[in-house]
Formats: sequence, C-alpha cells, structure tokens
Amino acid sequence: MPQAGLDHSWVLGMNQAVAQGLVFGRDIIFTFGPYASIYTKSFHPATDHLMVVGALFLGLIYGTGLVLVARGREAIPLAGLCLALALAAGLPQSQDSLLLAYPLIVSLYCFGLPRQASPSQGAWSLLAISVSVLFLPFGLLPLIKGSLVALCLAVTLFAVIRFVTISRWDLAIAAPLSQALALITFWLASGQPLSGLPGYFQSMTRIIPKRWLIRARLRRSSSISSQQLRWWFRYCVIAPEARSKTYSHCHSLCLLISSLFSRPLSCAMMGTP
Repeated sequence: MPQAGLDHSWVLGMNQAVAQGLVFGRDIIFTFGPYASIYTKSFHPATDHLMVVGALFLGLIYGTGLVLVARGREAIPLAGLCLALALAAGLPQSQDSLLLAYPLIVSLYCFGLPRQASPSQGAWSLLAISVSVLFLPFGLLPLIKGSLVALCLAVTLFAVIRFVTISRWDLAIAAPLSQALALITFWLASGQPLSGLPGYFQSMTRIIPKRWLIRARLRRSSSISSQQLRWWFRYCVIAPEARSKTYSHCHSLCLLISSLFSRPLSCAMMGTP
C-alpha cells in the first residue's frame, strides 16, 4: 500500500519520469526502473496501477513459491520460511530483504527437485508449469531495481545447470524463456519502448559497479563472511544430495535467514548502503 517517507525527492522523480513517458536508460538513468513504486510505495496517479498490479503479482507468486518449496514436507520448513520473511519485513531495509528473498526461494525449489523424473505425464507437465510461473517475477524484479538483475541471472544460470544435470531440458528452456517474456511484457506495459530495454541495462553497468566500489572502500569492515560464501557456493554450485530431510530443512532455513539478515550480503547484491 502507498506510504510516505522522509527522502521523497528521488521517489517523486521516478514516478514523474514514468508519468511523463521518459525512457529509462536514455532520458533518465538511475538504479531503479519503471516499477520503482513497488519498492518505494509512493502514490502517483500515473503509476498507481503499476504498483498495485505488480505488487499483487509478486505477492501471489511469492506465496506460490513458499507452498511449492514446502510441498510434500513437514510444516516446519514453511513455518520457518514464513517466520524469516515476517521478521525481515520489520527491518529498516525490508523492501531489499523481501525482494532479495524471492530468488532464494526459487533456488530452494529448483535445487530440491529429485533427480529421477516422475513417470506420470501429468506430474511432468505440472512441474514445467510450476517452474515457468516461478521464473516470471525474474522479469519484473530488475524493472523494480536494476541491481537485482545480477542475482536473477545468477539464479537462472544455476537453475539451468541443475535442470541439465537431472535431464530436464524442457525446464532448462522454460526458465529463461518465461523470464525473458515477462521482462518484455512488463517493460511494454509500463509504457517503455522495446528499443529502450537494452539501453536500460547498459546504463546500469555504468552506475552499479561504481556504487559498489565506492561503498566497498567506505565499508571495508563490513565484509561478507567466508562462511556465507561457502554456503552459497555449496548450495548453488555444488548442490549436493541431502543426507536427510532434517539436514535439508535446516540447511535451507539457515541459508535463507543468514542471507536475509546479513546486511553486507544484501547490500552487495542490492547496491544499497
């Protein structure tokens, strides 16, 4: 829902840019995109429909992702995920934490898929539909905040590798395809020309690396721990088979909660101070 904060100048500027039809990446260059109102929660008559529809879209698929992650398991994983997200929503950087959490939820689902495919044709098709739906928000998140594109692409890459290892080539194609279709659809729905989409991401390459470098120099004491890096590498790259259900649940919850409440990690991925 709409709300007002103290730093309203750039927030109003982003809404006004959409209202005036400015092309992001050409007429206005910033780390946020045409759906920035979902992040800022700032009301503007010209962007209110984008904020409400986009937030509802994210909320529905967010809930779908939580249900899919916990489906066929005990109630503890779903309760733990909901608790972590509820606690994250109360943080000062709650928008960053919630947006950053969705790719992690998709990672938990993709890397939890069994190696042996179900013999049922219905289950085979349902899995393809589920993966396609879960990757749709990956086309919206970079249009909310451009720095999220790195995380979305990384999760998509690791997911495709996972799908290939379990011989699900249809999922390996469906995931990036649904992401690309959603990106184009949401971009056009915001009134932006299709020709301006490459320029939007190109402009991010000139802003985000410099912001990260400056803040890294100012915050050398706030570094990502080696333990967190090992967890990310182990889960997203190696993706070993779980030794037991309890081990898998604890590992997943620790990864999600550590990432949500780690300010250095979220800052590095979101490009925030």
